[in-house]
Amino acid sequence: MALLEVDNLQKAFPVHGGIFKRVVARVNAVNGVSFKIQKGETVGVVGESGCGKTTLGKNIIRLQQPTAGRILFKGHDLAKLSRRELRPLRKNLQFIFQDPYSSLNPRQTIRAILKEPVLFHKIVPRAETDAYVEDLVLKVGLRPEILGKFPHEFSGGQRQRISIGRALAVRPELIIADEPVSALDVSIQAQVLNLMLDLQEEFDLTYLMIAHDLKLVEHFCDRALVMYLGFVVEDLPCDDLVGSARHPYSQALLASTPIDHPNQRKQRAVLAGELPSPMNLPKGCAFAGRCPKVEDRCHRERPPLQSIGPEHAVACHLVQPSAPTNVTE
Repeated sequence: MALLEVDNLQKAFPVHGGIFKRVVARVNAVNGVSFKIQKGETVGVVGESGCGKTTLGKNIIRLQQPTAGRILFKGHDLAKLSRRELRPLRKNLQFIFQDPYSSLNPRQTIRAILKEPVLFHKIVPRAETDAYVEDLVLKVGLRPEILGKFPHEFSGGQRQRISIGRALAVRPELIIADEPVSALDVSIQAQVLNLMLDLQEEFDLTYLMIAHDLKLVEHFCDRALVMYLGFVVEDLPCDDLVGSARHPYSQALLASTPIDHPNQRKQRAVLAGELPSPMNLPKGCAFAGRCPKVEDRCHRERPPLQSIGPEHAVACHLVQPSAPTNVTE
């Protein structure tokens, strides 16, 4: 059984207007997303800003209430649980936020920040809490001397290490990381990612990594979910993203990544058209208005996410299981 199974997850935000602030429209942020994560696996979620990545993560961990769908964690449907029923499971699912500058309480010392979840969930006996948090900061590459200081006294990389320590403090099984290194200097990003890999191996963690950087996802993750306008358009292994991506949108994302060397050359994929409004989803394929290979059928029928090979699924009318060639060629 998968550690996490998301089935037809949907999230729509109401838009209020008029004198009486009635609901006049809905923003469809997540549209029928389904996937599974096995224990110990790292799954990346990639796509443009506004495609629903962060909303998906917050719905899974119930920081936001999903509109519809199921979120099965070890057999428990998190979407149907009340706050009281959800509380015992909270420690098994943790969230690392993107901005290390706003995710820590500026009025608390680092000791208080780390002790709070440990005491609440009774991870260790109260008398052992101080020793526990001291060991915790050592595991994330910091010294116990920092515990008496406040968040504003640290750099972005150090704050994110503290955030990772806070997530790790309750001994979770699944950690959702929302672009955990995007706000950090490039020189610090690799250190934080390597720390997360070491912690995954030591504590048998499972990650859902939300990211913009496809190179990061290819290096860090086992599988990638490519999202567009709230839909998952491709689910594929990360062994060779460049060679195996089949959806036109996935290929456009890969073509837009920076080159590794100035002497390298690659063909740019410039997408025409504009991103459709999430308040008025197109009838057919969400990507049809920008796809370079669009057909009439794409405007009429929404393609399902269908398997085209081992651990590889694509939502595109132009990609068939037996098709040997690349759709953008």
